[in-house]
Amino acid sequence: MCYFPPKCVKVALFFVSLFLIACGAVSIWFGVTAKDFTIYGIIGSLAGFDLQQILFLVFVILGCFLFFVCVCGACISLKRVCLVHCCFTLMVTLSFIVFLVTGIGLIVGTELIVKEMDKACEDPNAGGISESFRELYASADTIYCINGITGCECYVNSTRLVGPGYTMVNSSSTVIRVQQCTAHLEEAYADYGVSFDDLNAIMEYLTYFGDIEREYKCSGICTFKNKYYFSDINIGAPEKTCFDVIRDDIILGDVRNYGIGYTVSGAVLFIIWFVQYGLCCRKKKNARKGQTKMF
Repeated sequence: MCYFPPKCVKVALFFVSLFLIACGAVSIWFGVTAKDFTIYGIIGSLAGFDLQQILFLVFVILGCFLFFVCVCGACISLKRVCLVHCCFTLMVTLSFIVFLVTGIGLIVGTELIVKEMDKACEDPNAGGISESFRELYASADTIYCINGITGCECYVNSTRLVGPGYTMVNSSSTVIRVQQCTAHLEEAYADYGVSFDDLNAIMEYLTYFGDIEREYKCSGICTFKNKYYFSDINIGAPEKTCFDVIRDDIILGDVRNYGIGYTVSGAVLFIIWFVQYGLCCRKKKNARKGQTKMF
């Protein structure tokens, strides 16, 4: 790189710096969409933190940051100023690290979640995330029951006065989704794989799955359910389970594609980081003293 003509290095730096505009725009777009992306809400609930808000803040800030880096790169390509060049180097270094870590993290994370989902239906004794997926609808079945074609009613298990076993006892008026059984949600999901802070956290978590049900016309994870649980029972009949939708369309589709995109962007940022050293290490002769100095 140090032997390339300086003008070539500057031109290359100018054009690759323009790529930062695209990276910044993609970063902001990713942050904005992540805030409303259902699967990040589910993953965040399983992990115990607000993943949607974290991704939103990180990538919106990073996008604005990249726009500033682009300006610095363009300035360096026109006239190299040591202080600006040092700042540019540090910022590009930070940017490509964040992009690469995020991209690789998303790719690895998708593979781990898919393995857990596969175990959810293959191994009835699997715990953790697998149990969370497997017990999602089973927990709802303890309080939610079909009642004709116009809606459901909330139920609770009650010990029979005569004979062994339990019977379902009606406890509320007609509802259209599980989240409306507020009096029984905390008890139904008390032993669930996710530790919820309060009733609102449970309702928010179930609403994420309601969004998936509504968008993909699915219900059930390991077994098909003939009614919607978390969206609206009146919107029609489900067509498939949500297992393949979450696994293939969302996790291995959307989320992994984001990971690949960020990994590629990080690789390009690394090229930019490498190119700018073509100016750092170059020396030219000092005509007055017969010595060399940094270009």
